[in-house]
Amino acid sequence: MRKEKHLIVFFMLMLIFLSANACLSVEPETENVNLLLIDLKEISIKVFIESERHNNLSEKEDEVLSEPEIKDYISEIGQIDGDQEYESFLDFPYFELAYVTDDIYEIIKTEYFKIDFASNFKTSGSGVNDLYKEQFKQLLENEKQFLDKQGNALYMNQLEPAYLLLDEDAKPEVNDNYNVNNFQFNLMDMDGDEKPELCVTDCIDLQSIYIFKYFPDQDQIELWYKTNVSWTFLHGSGTLYSNYGGLRQTFCKLDKEGKEIFTIFFFEREDFNRLTNQPEVEYMVSLPNYSALEQQIEITEEISQQAYFAKDMNCYCFRVTKEQFDELTGEYFEEQMISTEKIKELTYSYGELFGE
Repeated sequence: MRKEKHLIVFFMLMLIFLSANACLSVEPETENVNLLLIDLKEISIKVFIESERHNNLSEKEDEVLSEPEIKDYISEIGQIDGDQEYESFLDFPYFELAYVTDDIYEIIKTEYFKIDFASNFKTSGSGVNDLYKEQFKQLLENEKQFLDKQGNALYMNQLEPAYLLLDEDAKPEVNDNYNVNNFQFNLMDMDGDEKPELCVTDCIDLQSIYIFKYFPDQDQIELWYKTNVSWTFLHGSGTLYSNYGGLRQTFCKLDKEGKEIFTIFFFEREDFNRLTNQPEVEYMVSLPNYSALEQQIEITEEISQQAYFAKDMNCYCFRVTKEQFDELTGEYFEEQMISTEKIKELTYSYGELFGE
C-alpha cells in the first residue's frame, strides 16, 4: 500500500518537474515565468512533506501506543502548535494539539492553586429574610419592577431568556407564558453584606440563573447578575459553575457588584483516536480569565506558542494529560459534589418559599 502511494507521489513530482522544464523552454521575458517556477517548487516540497507525514501516520495507525509514546510521536510528525485561534472550543482538533510542556504546566498550576473552589452558602436571619421576601414576592407577582443592567425598569414577565443575545435598544416584550412555578428559588447572601439576594433559576430556560438585589434605602430592586451560558448552577455565595453536557465545566467568581472577577474553563472530550484505534478522552484547561486589567495574567510568547485561543469564551487553553487535569481540577470537582448536596436544602418552589 505504501509503495502505491509512493508511486503516486513520484508521478505527481514528475508532472511538476516536466511543467517546470516546459516553462524553461520559453524565453523568460517577464517575471511571470520565474514566479511560476517558484510556485511549482513550493508545491512539490509541500506534496512530498505531506506524503511522508501521511505515510508515517498510516503506519502508526496499526499500532496501539501508550500516552508517552503518543506525545513523542505526534511531536515527531508535526503536530499543530499553539498560538492559534478558533471560533469555539468545539472546533479544537483535539488529538492533533500539542501537549503543554512541563514549565508552562507549572505556570498554569500556580494560577489554579491560587483559586479557592470551596463551596460556602451564606444565609441571613429569619427577620431580615421576611422583610426582603415581601419585596421579592411583589417582584415575582409583577407588582414591582426591577432595573436591568442597562437601567431599564421591567417586570418579571418582561425578563428575556439569559441565553439570548438581544439588541440593547430592543423593547422587551411581555411573556404571556410567564409562570412562577417554572422557577426554583434560593434566598442567600451572594455579595457578603449579610442581606439576602433572590436567586431565580429558570427550569424551562436551560437552567438560566437571575440574581436580584433589594436596596431598602431606595426601595429598589436591581438585576444583580444573570448567567450568559446555559446549565448554570449556584456553587456558593458569590460563585457559580456550569456544566455543558459533561463536556465543558465553567467556574465563575463574582464581586460585590455582581461582576465577574474571573472565569475558568475545563474541557473533556471523548472521541476516536486514530493513533490508538480506540475511543479516548482528551483534556484541556484554560488559564483564569480575569476581568480587571491589573489582574490579567501576562501571556508571554512562550505561553502563547503553546496556547489555543477560543474566541467564544475569550480564553487561552492548553492540552494536558489526565494526570495533570486531575491535579488541577480535583478540588473543584470535590467541592462541586458538596455544593450539589448543600443547595438541595436551600432550594424552594414558589409555594415553599412564600407559603402559598
